[in-house]
Amino acid sequence: MQGGRDDAFCWEGSDALPHCSPCHGDETSNDEVKKRRPSFKDGVSGRNDGGATGQNKYFQFSVSETFDKNLNKARATFVRTIALPVAWFYLKDSVESFKKLKRERVMAGSQTVLRLQRKFRTPFLDTYFSIWSFCAEEEFYLIILPILFWCVDYRLARHVTFIVNNGLLAGNVMKDVFELPRPNAPGLYKAKTMDSTGCLDFGFPSTHTMNAVTNAGYVFYYYYHLLQSERAAENEEAACPIWFGAMLLMVWILSLSVGRVYLGMHSPTDIYGGFLLGFLTLGCHIFFLPVVDDWLASSNGTLWTFLPFVIFLILHPQQVPTTPTFYQNALLCGLMYGLVTGSNSYLSERMFDAAHVTNVEPLFSGGQTTPLLMSKLAVGFFLVIFVRTAIKACLLFGFKKVGVDARGKSLKDPKSDWDLLGSAIVKFVCYAVVAWGITYGCPKVFLRVGLY
Repeated sequence: MQGGRDDAFCWEGSDALPHCSPCHGDETSNDEVKKRRPSFKDGVSGRNDGGATGQNKYFQFSVSETFDKNLNKARATFVRTIALPVAWFYLKDSVESFKKLKRERVMAGSQTVLRLQRKFRTPFLDTYFSIWSFCAEEEFYLIILPILFWCVDYRLARHVTFIVNNGLLAGNVMKDVFELPRPNAPGLYKAKTMDSTGCLDFGFPSTHTMNAVTNAGYVFYYYYHLLQSERAAENEEAACPIWFGAMLLMVWILSLSVGRVYLGMHSPTDIYGGFLLGFLTLGCHIFFLPVVDDWLASSNGTLWTFLPFVIFLILHPQQVPTTPTFYQNALLCGLMYGLVTGSNSYLSERMFDAAHVTNVEPLFSGGQTTPLLMSKLAVGFFLVIFVRTAIKACLLFGFKKVGVDARGKSLKDPKSDWDLLGSAIVKFVCYAVVAWGITYGCPKVFLRVGLY
């Protein structure tokens, strides 16, 4: 789900905040836009010859001039709400000065990455860090999270999915807001890793690093703190000593974060931003998720969780040329919606309290033999893949019938705003169904066919 656009794709039209261009009047073609992309090597100003301000252009549906104007204001406010606190944290009084500082650090960091590779690069480390890099990709989560839900600990899987998605939503928006490129220098090695975005999005912050902090940090907190009360009540000790758990925590975080620099994907300043975002996301999750769960349990959370995702995607900047982040966030919003609706329904039917960790469901006990576990995984993955493929095919066929290309290919600019909308709808619906199936549909099937 992560990556970081390099200078070949970096289009930083201005030091100012990104904003939407008016829907009426500016009909600049994509070819003309591409010609005006500044090169990273041209300096840190990022200005171009496309006009007095060199302002960025964004997709936007034209309803009326009044509607477009108000939507532009809302998007500008949304972007500034994200950007200003980050700039202030770095002791900068404006977003423009923060972006200039960060571009300079990316340029300097490119040389740091190059020196690191020349000194330490070996075939073994290439393979080692490439494997670790996969541990923060979409494909990794689509394999691991269902196993956690179905075979290990339902509530742990639910919390990890929450924390991963929330952090990525924030990190992806920040990438498009600050538009900071990947490191680039003559002779720099960039590994061909399995990256869900094709490495075509911007670089700051490193969401791989953020995921490393949140995932490992929360599992450590869950195992050694939240479950400690249950073990203490039964006079049991943790099967894994805390010093060993801390060592695994550090190996996970350092292997993922250092690997992104070693592989040429991020500069040190991106890693630093990923650490900050990761610890902030982890802290917010630990303190606020029980409150959110209590609220969802006491109200009809279906509508109230759907509306924020729709508003978030409307306000999300959608750049020309396109980056993968909008498509990824549409996917993540679908996962979150399916997770909330599916897991809350399942836990309420099973009479578990979603807000607390008591009564953890012992899915690995109760006669869960290896053949039974393998059967459960085989049935579950088949159902998820089949349903996702069928729904996606139906949606694409339906959009094609009305002249909309909803495939959402990141490497090609959409022909129209309707293509962008169609792609977002396809991703949201498909992954909402996937998350609902993993958290509710498949467990219900397992109960019916005797796989519990």
